[in-house]
Amino acid sequence: MRPALTTVQVFALLAVVLSTLVFAASFAVDTTSARPEPVAFDNTVQRGVTAADEQIARNRSISVPRAQVFYSQYRYVVGYVGLSQAVTALTEPGHEQQFGYPLVVYVSDYSDRPVRCGDDGSLRTATPPDWVEANQAHYVVDGPARVPSGPAVVPFADRDDATAFAETCGGRIIDWETLKTRSFDLKQAAAVRKQVGPRRSNADATVQAARERRNRPVSVEVGTDAPTVQAAVDAAPPNTTVVVPAGTYDEQVTIDKPLTLSGPGATLDGGENGTVVTVTADRVGVTGFEIVGVGNTTVGDPTQSNNSAWDATVT
Repeated sequence: MRPALTTVQVFALLAVVLSTLVFAASFAVDTTSARPEPVAFDNTVQRGVTAADEQIARNRSISVPRAQVFYSQYRYVVGYVGLSQAVTALTEPGHEQQFGYPLVVYVSDYSDRPVRCGDDGSLRTATPPDWVEANQAHYVVDGPARVPSGPAVVPFADRDDATAFAETCGGRIIDWETLKTRSFDLKQAAAVRKQVGPRRSNADATVQAARERRNRPVSVEVGTDAPTVQAAVDAAPPNTTVVVPAGTYDEQVTIDKPLTLSGPGATLDGGENGTVVTVTADRVGVTGFEIVGVGNTTVGDPTQSNNSAWDATVT
């Protein structure tokens, strides 16, 4: 278990499923505004990229051009990761019936940015791009620049910057209306399939690590070797197991070493006073417990007298 200052939920195996549709802290749009300004991309409802592609881009520091669209009949800004995905969505049949008319479309602007093609063609820049209206941008296409989902469409507000990029990296320049006439083979299914093997291996490694932590040798038993769960944790050597017999233990526990806390039939009750189990070390295992009595105070809650709060720092 990675260190986290939060309530520990008891589990044996954890599977993380990444959705291809990510709902961020969505930004509500005033659709009465004829020309809304761009918003932070993390505040859009994001579409257009698989979790596999997103992970590849992050791991390899690949810059993926993006678009954000303000629709007349949709309350939130829709963000598209990849211009191929944005164009495909905007031109698909029935799209306007679903979302409404696009009030404005913004795309990434790589003008005045040190953007380049890597040795493998991957699009890279040291400075995140700004935003430009899609119909004012110049797009470099049909070059070797690539993003995980396929060939990159690279937008620039300044045509001279687009020309310089095309001369260095290859490709040709088109406008927004021409771009919308193109069709794209996104090959997202292929990208997902490529990740099946690595993801299976990672999952197997996680499962194996969890099994190993459940089989650590017993070093301390609560009630026999130590009076409380915390005392047992403090006394136990690293990479061993603390056994907690069945029963209810009214205490909060901090684990600051690689340790397994095993309590089939045991209940830890925090008395509604904050985090019940706090973990500040790697390779910690907690199994068999029922965890109850987590505090319900939140930072800055005006109904609470103590706004310093137990959860002021959460990782």
